Amino acid sequence: MRNANYNSIRTLKNHINRTMPCCRADLENLLLKEDGEKLIAFKYVCSSNRRSPYSFYKADPIYYEDGETFSIKADTNTERDCSYGINVATLGWCLENKSSNHAIIVVEFDRKDIACISHYSTGKFRIHKCKVLGLLSKLRKEIKGRY
Repeated sequence: MRNANYNSIRTLKNHINRTMPCCRADLENLLLKEDGEKLIAFKYVCSSNRRSPYSFYKADPIYYEDGETFSIKADTNTERDCSYGINVATLGWCLENKSSNHAIIVVEFDRKDIACISHYSTGKFRIHKCKVLGLLSKLRKEIKGRY
């Protein structure tokens, strides 16, 4: 099991350099911010109910409502690309992987809440905690320059 600690920018940058080449620049733009600065990422959810399209089997799925903060235990194993936790991604990854019945939300989090960036990542990663800022379609102007 490979676990990583992303508390410093240097450690995070070193880890990003070991991910898939296609997503390195996007991950750096999202995650390599000044210490203490809030980070943002994106998540696609079902348009109809704002929950993960992969939570259909969970007894208690998360409904990602604007302004709400969510905290759950996330898998820290860097050898697993898909696993439990709050899975978020770069905007490019979400646009490439979502379907027409998905909406993209923007979430905000601290660097210390990054649980795992898989060695096989193409832009997706897991976090322990985040605050939902809202739908990308409504926030695009407000968050410009942060992604």
